[in-house]
Amino acid sequence: MRPQPIGLQQSIRFGEDFELDLRLRRLRRGTHVLKLERIPLEILALLLEHKGQIVSREEIVARVWGPNVFLDTDNSVRGAIRKVRYVLKDYPLNSECNANVNTVMHGAAMRGDTEEIIKFLVANGARVDARNKDGKTALDVALERKGQDGADAVIPGTAKLLQELLAATGVPVA
Repeated sequence: MRPQPIGLQQSIRFGEDFELDLRLRRLRRGTHVLKLERIPLEILALLLEHKGQIVSREEIVARVWGPNVFLDTDNSVRGAIRKVRYVLKDYPLNSECNANVNTVMHGAAMRGDTEEIIKFLVANGARVDARNKDGKTALDVALERKGQDGADAVIPGTAKLLQELLAATGVPVA
């Protein structure tokens, strides 16, 4: 069976666990929706259409802005590609961020950050199921912190939210 042309496909799977839904104009990594503006999303779709091929700036400009555009397309293309790379590299939200090999989400849990900060991190691609070098999730870290340094006032809301988010990923929560 021949693969469908990309324009007819509903979605494109690529990398380890990325999916670009062309109909909804949405990029996912696993179960997480990643934020990507219209122009970077268009460029990503174009690059996936031409997988393994070189795509010129002229092709990008023609696809995204059309033939008679009057703006600094070089800087616009560079900026949009930087945004695509940022989202695809998963940097820095889920990468190691300190000597203890904790992610930003672990750091937020250790500090007992507000629910708004946790929601912001998740909305921007932070994974609640990421584990640190000790094999602990951010929820584990938040629960350990409870009872230390007056954290009881902040941790319960943070822990409850992390528990709900982690359960949504399908990871068993004790």
